[in-house]
Amino acid sequence: MSGGDVPGTRAPSAPPRGPLAGPASREVLRLAGPGILAGFVQLAYHWINQAWVGGLPDATVAAAALSVAVFMVWAGQSFASLTSVGLSALVGRYSGAGRDDAARYVAVEGLRWAAVLSLVVGGLGVGFAPLVFHETHLSPSAAAQGITYTSILYAGAIGPIAQAACDAVWRGHGTTRVPLLTSALGLALNAALDPLLIFGWGPVPGLGIGGAALATVFSSSVAAVTSLVLLRRQGHLSRRRPSDDVLRLDPTTPLRPGRVPGLDLAIGRRLARIGLPACVNGLFFVAVYLFLSNVVMEAGGDDAQAGLGVGLRGEQLAFVVGAGFQAAASVLVSRCLGAGRPDEAAAQAWRSSWWAAAACLAWGGALFAFGRHLVDLWLPLSHASPAARDYALDYFQTVALCLAPQAFEVVLDGAFGGAGMTIPPMIVTLTLSAGRVPLARWAAFDLGLGVHGIWVVIAATAALRGLVTAIWFARGTWRRRTV
Repeated sequence: MSGGDVPGTRAPSAPPRGPLAGPASREVLRLAGPGILAGFVQLAYHWINQAWVGGLPDATVAAAALSVAVFMVWAGQSFASLTSVGLSALVGRYSGAGRDDAARYVAVEGLRWAAVLSLVVGGLGVGFAPLVFHETHLSPSAAAQGITYTSILYAGAIGPIAQAACDAVWRGHGTTRVPLLTSALGLALNAALDPLLIFGWGPVPGLGIGGAALATVFSSSVAAVTSLVLLRRQGHLSRRRPSDDVLRLDPTTPLRPGRVPGLDLAIGRRLARIGLPACVNGLFFVAVYLFLSNVVMEAGGDDAQAGLGVGLRGEQLAFVVGAGFQAAASVLVSRCLGAGRPDEAAAQAWRSSWWAAAACLAWGGALFAFGRHLVDLWLPLSHASPAARDYALDYFQTVALCLAPQAFEVVLDGAFGGAGMTIPPMIVTLTLSAGRVPLARWAAFDLGLGVHGIWVVIAATAALRGLVTAIWFARGTWRRRTV
């Protein structure tokens, strides 16, 4: 395959294939497979943290703290999308068009903007952590532990934000294996450091939940530096700005670099134009969950909050699968559009979606049938309350029904992002997620369903978001998007 070929294309004379068959589908799997494994590695950071924290004397309180902390982690990932979503789209578009000089230059500028972003986000996260945990009405002990965990994560925000930016550059070049390898390196470090820093050993004091955060920050920073070094060695980075003709994808492409030393404002504006809707989308989603946590606390206290946190850990595997196919869809859509093949871009996006839905259907069945084993791992009976364990299992069995339709939302968000069109996913999330809080309160208290009613609302709205996103993508307006 030559450097200018678009992965996944096939000859017009090829026989008709189903959505999960044929060489184009194999190309989707080739890209999604390492992405899924890399996402699972990232998820394993938090699974390992949860498992070790479950061994602390009061596992229910620690799990409640981590439940709210995970929303803060999502907020950090949403901020990271300000640079990562745009980087993947722009690098992919230039790479698909054969303009490697522009792709290398955009990569460097994107990484510089990511460094600036990490400083801003880190300060905001440390400053707002006490307010967030106070507003969720956790018990004082759980809130104190959550503030410690979150503050450490945000103080080291440059690690995960830089890693996300490097991963985006690799995806833009159609590569998902390197992010897998660097993430695996970080996971190995995290697994080794967690018990040492959480419980202590010899001269190293036990830091409890704060030790888990320190292990994550250090591990993700090592992974980011390794990925950056590999990008340089592969020749994917260059500080030399190419000519305007090379950077201009269409007559509307902004080109003036501005006068800020070391930063190209034109590239920054393009990254923000693509990434801001995704960032707003993610932050709004986090805000909804923070308000939802108040309803959960009112309905079931720390036990229900711990159940929500553990339930989200299990559900996240479906997001990891979706994110792997999302990365494949983003890569293929951006590169196909760069090569002027919108029909192939659409076909690859739908193939990615169907594969993700099939995998998530299987995981939903596993959660429904075997969720008790995950509860035993993360909320052992010897350290956690029976109520917290029951809430977690009920969450698994309720959301299992929504994971397959939800996959369409996750994957097609990536397809929209690959086209540089991130407004539609934002609108879908803002509209449907906003209804979760009043609907959850209505189901829990007015209908008398309690915490179970909240879980039902979460599952139903997730499935509906997938359906609406699929309908919007099918309209095809993304085909004419300029970046």
